[in-house]
Amino acid sequence: MPHRRTSAWILLLALSAWASPAHSQEPSVPAGIRSVDSAGRLTSKGAPRIARGRKLAVVVHGINPDHADLDPLSRDLARRGYTVVRFVYDDSERLHRSAARLRSALAQIQRESRPGQLRVVAHSMGGLVARRALTKDPLPSPPESPEASQGRVLALAGPLTLVTIASPFGGFWPANLSRADFGKGPPVFRDLGNWAKFIRKPGELASGVTHVKVETKEKGKRLSGKSDKSVRLRRQKQKTVDKGARVVYRVDRGHVGSINQGGRVPEEIRSILTRAFRGRLPPKSKALPAAAKTRRGSSRGIVGRLGGR
Repeated sequence: MPHRRTSAWILLLALSAWASPAHSQEPSVPAGIRSVDSAGRLTSKGAPRIARGRKLAVVVHGINPDHADLDPLSRDLARRGYTVVRFVYDDSERLHRSAARLRSALAQIQRESRPGQLRVVAHSMGGLVARRALTKDPLPSPPESPEASQGRVLALAGPLTLVTIASPFGGFWPANLSRADFGKGPPVFRDLGNWAKFIRKPGELASGVTHVKVETKEKGKRLSGKSDKSVRLRRQKQKTVDKGARVVYRVDRGHVGSINQGGRVPEEIRSILTRAFRGRLPPKSKALPAAAKTRRGSSRGIVGRLGGR
């Protein structure tokens, strides 16, 4: 009889161990990762379910965002068969801190969910955050992840495609004045000046990352009767970033209009996403000599003229 009771206890312990969170629960949700509903809208109702092995797309917003502007992009990605989540961060915070949080989130997703494909699509300043998160550069460990090693680079479990749209990689001259505002302005301004170290030294992309850079010709563009010009074309250029990009496309669209034109993703952006996700990008070595000229000289990388001259 005692032998039977002992065997029963052993069986119960084994079952309880199998039913522990490590075996029964879905992968945990990283900090900053938010879910979207069936219409692509950001929602706070419940944590996103990131199933193991599924295709995953992470959408990253820019500064002072209207999150509804990203809804068409989220819907488009969902129609392509991706589980779509948003990375939401404090856009007034220093960019390297936001990048560290995104890096930590992506590392956790790859470690726990092992997505079949992982794509990161970032708009405006979100492109600066996303690209820095995917570099070899050391970043400070996020406060919510003290277990992460200080300075650890992102170790990718598989290839990752990064698409940045209308991102100010070249920085803004007025933001340099934040050095003389006695700390009254948002901390993020210290990283957005064209003299800022964050802009001048953007870092080298980690192995396995394919960067597809989309520049926007925003001059003269309007949206809902208002100017849709936020980032000049020359402010989207940065020597190291352009050299490291797998391909650079240029579209004749405004800043917000590049991701939301009448509630839809512009056709040329959809075409670029299709090429990027299916690996139908032109060989960089062959396309380099055909780089288009701009008023300030030649651009590095490949320039695909889509949606206009």
